[in-house]
Amino acid sequence: MDQQNTLRANNRIFSIHDPIIPTIQKLLVLYIVVWTIAPPLQIDTVYRLAALGAVGLWFLLNIPYNVKLEKIHMMALGFLLLVIVVALFESQGNLEYVLRPINYYMLIIAFLMAYCYKGRWHELSWLIPVVLLLLIYFNYQSYKAVIDDPQVARLIVRNDAETYHYMRRGVGGYGLLYPQVCCLPMVVMWTIKAFRKSWLRFIIGVVWMVSYYLYAANSGYTIAVVTSVIGLIILFFYKRKSIVLAIVVTAIILGILIWLIGYNDGFRNALIDFFDGTKIAQKIKDVHLSLTTTDTADSILVRWQAYLASIQTIFTYPVIGGLWFSSGGGHSAILDTFAKYGLFGGYVYIKIVFGFVMQMKNSAQEKDVRIANALFIAFLMVLLLDSMSYNFTCMLVLIPPICHNDILTWRKKDENSLDSQPAPESSGSSTEYSV
Repeated sequence: MDQQNTLRANNRIFSIHDPIIPTIQKLLVLYIVVWTIAPPLQIDTVYRLAALGAVGLWFLLNIPYNVKLEKIHMMALGFLLLVIVVALFESQGNLEYVLRPINYYMLIIAFLMAYCYKGRWHELSWLIPVVLLLLIYFNYQSYKAVIDDPQVARLIVRNDAETYHYMRRGVGGYGLLYPQVCCLPMVVMWTIKAFRKSWLRFIIGVVWMVSYYLYAANSGYTIAVVTSVIGLIILFFYKRKSIVLAIVVTAIILGILIWLIGYNDGFRNALIDFFDGTKIAQKIKDVHLSLTTTDTADSILVRWQAYLASIQTIFTYPVIGGLWFSSGGGHSAILDTFAKYGLFGGYVYIKIVFGFVMQMKNSAQEKDVRIANALFIAFLMVLLLDSMSYNFTCMLVLIPPICHNDILTWRKKDENSLDSQPAPESSGSSTEYSV
């Protein structure tokens, strides 16, 4: 009984309605995570307000009267205040402008929620198969849409009224695919570990991977495909502990890949044949065109100019950031955050996003270090090469810890089963021997 009371106190849950309050909190977390990935919920302002209301109610039911926040969490709250102040200056009373940086709001709030769930992630273990089932549905809807009309994937990116009828059907763009790109190494390892522990979860994981490939290959999002491949290479083949070396290996792989696409006809044609009929084939041709002629594909040129705009803003406002004066180029989450919110905002953003990955990195388990390196590379490539100005950022601090907790639980069961096996008996006969 004393242990239960201590756990309840540590969890900051109102005891008068236990277990109703924890159940309500889990449903609130479910809505928050579903909102981050569900295209129909990324359209109307009411769903964004509902998401903010959900996190507000979650914290109300989890009043931290005995929570001792760490330094990074206090800094995160300061960053949240900074984002709100800048949004208010920019909004001029327009609610849409106040909600525009909602990705920062939700990321910071999810980071605080993760702190509250630390040590009890098992309470949210059920969330992974539910999320994967939803992703399977949305991936399939999106795959069908891009097969019928290859331009849909690019139209969805605009996220304007002309594309809403697609999104209401479950067709997603960056906001659907990129969270899966970031979490791919962890979920792949989770699926592998589920093989002998839960056939249902294993099957769900495999079906999700198939649906992910179908949409990723046909969407034309080059960063998603390249990041997925490199993330899996790091996961299965990179066995060093150094993240710096992992970054160097990634850069080398990218350099070799770009060179082969640009100047090796056999390799390039093989890739084009492999991705024949998908948008990736056209992207490969665009890269080749950009490297071998004076012409540059429009998407590549726009992205390069956006990176330069963010870098210019960083050098113009290195300490305080551009704030409401300038916000960068809008194509790199890391560069844009440093450009707009300065060194403080950029530092806190990096600490929030990569915090759990670095904790895994310090694990004594080699397998955990490999997962951490793969996640780090996936996060870094997406954050650096594209803007995460979408709703899904809180996925980065909620889903990986839950998956990792499942993996640790299964691993512990394996270790306990080995420890519980009786030692082989010896009869003492001289004719017995071991092989």
